[in-house]
Amino acid sequence: MRRFLLIALILLSGCASYRPVDAFVIGLAPAESGALEQRVRIDLRLQNPNDRPLVVHGMRVDLDLNGARLARGVSNARFTIPALGEATTSITTSTSLFDLARQATVLPGRATTDYALSGELFVEGVPGSVKFHQRGRIGGVNREPARPLQ
Repeated sequence: MRRFLLIALILLSGCASYRPVDAFVIGLAPAESGALEQRVRIDLRLQNPNDRPLVVHGMRVDLDLNGARLARGVSNARFTIPALGEATTSITTSTSLFDLARQATVLPGRATTDYALSGELFVEGVPGSVKFHQRGRIGGVNREPARPLQ
């Protein structure tokens, strides 16, 4: 039993722990949509603060505006974020006509719009996922610079 525990500890000590990725929205564009479902392509810049490259084989994204969900999506796209580097990628997300209508009633009266982007990257060789979360403000003056939350 002790031998098993020793081997398990040695194996676990070799497991990498990763710092969260910094994610930035660099573009939004409408995509092919239906009557009740709207599709939005979100272009992202992902920065890797780790000293190892992240070989991504999938991701999940949620985008909120003013505290309410706007869009969410998943992708099985493969890409690599270099060690201490960055990569750009896109993900097509879905939103309902009702979510868009709710946002349309709030946005016109606001000088600024708060957003929150969160999600996770599924990385080869990493158990679980590498998460990210970014908040910011669109329009007006940012009182607090957008930065990743820990």
